[in-house]
Amino acid sequence: MSDDVPPFYAMLEVDTDADREEITGQYRKLVKEYHPDQGGTDKEFKKLQSAKETLTSATKRRRYDRVGHTSYVEITRCSGWHTSPTAGQSESTNSGRSTQAQSERKKTNHGNNDQRDNTSKSDDRSSESTTNGGQTRDGRRNDSSSSTGGSHQYTSQSHSTRSGSRNRRSSTNKNSRRSNQSTDFGDHTRSSSMGWTGPSSWRSYSVTGDWSSAPRLLMALVFSVGLSAILASVANGQSTITAGIAVLVGSGVVYGRDIWVTRTRSTTSGPQLLTESAVLITTICGVGTLLLLIAVARGSLNGGLLLGRFVGGFVLLLMVVIGVMASVVVGVLTRSVLAGSITGGIVAILFYVIEFTPLRWWFPFGAITDEPASTIAPWVAVGPPTGYTLGWAVNMTLGMLLFISVILGLFFLVVGLTNLLRDGSRPDIHTTVWELFAATPILGLTLWSLSGNTIWALHGNPPASISAAIIVLSVCAWPTVVFGSYAVVSRLFYS
Repeated sequence: MSDDVPPFYAMLEVDTDADREEITGQYRKLVKEYHPDQGGTDKEFKKLQSAKETLTSATKRRRYDRVGHTSYVEITRCSGWHTSPTAGQSESTNSGRSTQAQSERKKTNHGNNDQRDNTSKSDDRSSESTTNGGQTRDGRRNDSSSSTGGSHQYTSQSHSTRSGSRNRRSSTNKNSRRSNQSTDFGDHTRSSSMGWTGPSSWRSYSVTGDWSSAPRLLMALVFSVGLSAILASVANGQSTITAGIAVLVGSGVVYGRDIWVTRTRSTTSGPQLLTESAVLITTICGVGTLLLLIAVARGSLNGGLLLGRFVGGFVLLLMVVIGVMASVVVGVLTRSVLAGSITGGIVAILFYVIEFTPLRWWFPFGAITDEPASTIAPWVAVGPPTGYTLGWAVNMTLGMLLFISVILGLFFLVVGLTNLLRDGSRPDIHTTVWELFAATPILGLTLWSLSGNTIWALHGNPPASISAAIIVLSVCAWPTVVFGSYAVVSRLFYS
């Protein structure tokens, strides 16, 4: 390992080009020394854990290398590394005190080492003198058995004393080496209590312990719906006005705080979602968006959503249940997780395929046979519903893919976007703009629903109008737009 490496790499005793496997192996080796049960301290063990967590995550390691150790610790507040400076003191003063403290610790360690060396030498001389107590002055051994026994006893005690001294010196040197490798940011420890801790919490974030990692869009939806219910009870009925107030206030509470933080905090970080991850998510979401466009082009006003909801809610769910049951049974009989997983997958697929053959035993086609042709066959033309033709199988399979793609896309957008963009850091205005951009149509759909309109894709009814269809279809395709746009912008400006 080179002499000049950032503290996280030094803590794990690896070079800056070490791969994930090497870092993980080094962590497993060092955890035996740093763990409190093995003679380490709780603070040093937390430092080791934070360093390993950062360097084994591609996103966190990339940001750590980019912004530097000091800025990264200040932004993410790594457990064991970050300690807030005392009020009224500047970071430069704290840094100077840290350097002075390190110098004093080094001097103290050198003094303690010299003192222990002198003590050890004195112990050695005492041991030699005690051992020689069983010998004559000219070096000849005393023939007395009692003297010999005493000599052996004192020699054993001397070895034990020297061994204990070596263990203490080894433990002290390890702690000293770990302290010299790490960076001291003061003695103040951040409180781990959740929620608001005072006025300063309005302007501060941490990786854990507050609501910074909570899904922003999900919070805005919950606040809006809750406030809408309160306003409706007060106004004796729901209306477009009460729904609009609820959505504006509910989303304003969430995103207003974030905008305030980006304007009052000098240390912030841009969007952290990797371009490669955005491309992958765009691909997953794009399957559903493409199927929506094809279905609309073929005259299906609902874009195949009704068929997709039907297949996902009835067929896919039953496939999963049957597959899991088969997997558990085979896994218990063979005591092999792999055999159980393979068997469960095969059984689920066979169940789905058999339902399109004369051997079928369950398929609730009757629930949709009275639907318009655009609902029954949004992608591929089919014959009579009772025929169970290949066209039915194609449409059902595409409906299942549509369902999975749309559900995953909305999950990434509503639940996972905050963590993907922030990854534990304090966001800048760019990150907040992306979150607002992602929330716009979903908040619009919330307003539409709270105003008394039915979200037909959830209730099984066909869209009441073209406007209703456009609103719902736009929301279903929106994850592809958001992550696809981010992938392009990230490639051009953030990489």
